[in-house]
Amino acid sequence: MTNKIDSTIESLIGTTIDISSPDATIAFAKRISTIVTPGTPILLYGTLGTGKTFFTTHLIRTLMNNENEPVPSPTFSILQQYITPAGSTISHYDLYRIKDANELFELNIDEALQNHITIIEWPEIIDDYIRDSFPYIAIKFTITPTTRTVSITSDNS
Repeated sequence: MTNKIDSTIESLIGTTIDISSPDATIAFAKRISTIVTPGTPILLYGTLGTGKTFFTTHLIRTLMNNENEPVPSPTFSILQQYITPAGSTISHYDLYRIKDANELFELNIDEALQNHITIIEWPEIIDDYIRDSFPYIAIKFTITPTTRTVSITSDNS
């Protein structure tokens, strides 16, 4: 593993946060946007409807410094990319439909994991590779009858 998780992220690692409204999810996305870095992928876990895509939309909009930035879901395209005003590339993957991890290497996922701000929804198919090769931040979205929660872990926890 080449890097360790940045110390500013460490305060969030191991925490569980209630996000009981869309505004709370947006605030969480803005908080995470201050600590994402190229080379440390954000892995998003959770069942359908738990808020991964909504969170990602607002994370990307914050990173793009444009609250109206179109952020289409890459469910069918697998990958959407953006260039931030600072010149960083954001690679947003949705791996829900991927059946063979080798497909991802055709999409240059290695380059994204090393050099881009990488956000991956449904990362289970490539979990072991990422966890063995890169520092990462994992965010698990859970829904209960009254709220949604996020749990944050990393390679340091």
